[in-house]
Amino acid sequence: MSTDAYIAMLDREGNGQRIELRMDGYPTWAGARLLLHYQTEEQVRQLISLGNLFTLGNRPGPDPGAFINDDGTDKLGQLTRSLMRDTIHFTPEQKARQAAQTFRGGLDGIVPRDDQYPPFTYAWTADGWFGAAPVEECDVFAYSPY
Repeated sequence: MSTDAYIAMLDREGNGQRIELRMDGYPTWAGARLLLHYQTEEQVRQLISLGNLFTLGNRPGPDPGAFINDDGTDKLGQLTRSLMRDTIHFTPEQKARQAAQTFRGGLDGIVPRDDQYPPFTYAWTADGWFGAAPVEECDVFAYSPY
């Protein structure tokens, strides 16, 4: 079973871009990686530019070979795998659908209204990272500084 997450970057007007993380979106993995390894606007911008992610590592790449074992597995969770960049069996159209999504409405706009089971959510703003956890039977997130 996987734990999804949204990772977003907002500008001062409350507009932003959002990507989905498909694996290990919980705070002790994704939240910790974002806090420790994505500490500048440029690092977060590079991450968002990768589009939807299968895994989140310590850096966005693009030199995955440095972190791959001989059998093709990831060393120590260091590698960020982008569904747009690293999935070789996707068609160009499928890869295009993995690009970051634009949204408005500040923190409240990150989670699409039709998402019945919102995942963990992390948002980069001018004040740093904010995070929210899903709340059962409630479509309101309480964001707090991370």
